[in-house]
Amino acid sequence: MAGNQDSNMDRPSSPTFMTLPTEIRDMIYHLLLVQEAPIRISSPKFRTLRDLMFSSARASVLYVNRQIHAEAIRVFYSGNTFIVGNGQAGSTKHENAHGLISFVNHIPPYLIT
Repeated sequence: MAGNQDSNMDRPSSPTFMTLPTEIRDMIYHLLLVQEAPIRISSPKFRTLRDLMFSSARASVLYVNRQIHAEAIRVFYSGNTFIVGNGQAGSTKHENAHGLISFVNHIPPYLIT
């Protein structure tokens, strides 16, 4: 048994997601979170904007842990195109200023550029 324990200690640990280089993790976040089509920002109704933005299974990566969330959310906001408009306030179908205000209020200040 003692020899078996020693051989386990000599074996290199298996790589994990967090041991991947940051550039590789960013590529993975990009594949999961960046959409080709622009994301239209309308007023949230009955659901929060956070629910609307992160309701896909692919966005689940944002909830793994704080470090992954911080890395991935940066890619989400910088990699996507968001469309806002001057449609009727409160509309859940057309882009409007109310949606923009809700959207901006959910973006961490350090990510607003």
